[in-house]
Amino acid sequence: KYKKENVERSGVIFCDYSLEEKKKPRINKTLTKILKQYSQEKIEHVTHQFDFGLSHSECFNIAESLLNKYATAKLVITTRIHCALPCLALGTPVILVVKKYDKKRYNGLIQLLNVVGYSRHKLFINKVLYNKNNEVINSEKFKPIANNLKQKVFNWKK
Repeated sequence: KYKKENVERSGVIFCDYSLEEKKKPRINKTLTKILKQYSQEKIEHVTHQFDFGLSHSECFNIAESLLNKYATAKLVITTRIHCALPCLALGTPVILVVKKYDKKRYNGLIQLLNVVGYSRHKLFINKVLYNKNNEVINSEKFKPIANNLKQKVFNWKK
């Protein structure tokens, strides 16, 4: 429903991360270098942090709005797994910023996503794929997993 085929992508979206964060200068330096390729793009900041008092309807409207933004973005940079995975499914280039690698949280995901951040041993991670125009692209490693999951759901519906 949200995936846009052959859409003209535009804009860079930061989800719950800002280059203003001073605690991670190496992450910011790497992202700033990547963003040079996107200098003509509008930058937008969004968040996934909302008040608990929102109704289900309001929550779904916000989620739908965010998915529509991600579906047409040229690049999304996020600290949120639940932002990165939908971007991957939507075909939107995404970079997951990992401030501190936690094996229980990231194991299995880090192989599927572009990642900039720190390992649990404070080693710097810069695993980003690029196309020939030096634009960020997603790995295709998730596709067999997604296809397998689709097949299981399809078979279960029968």
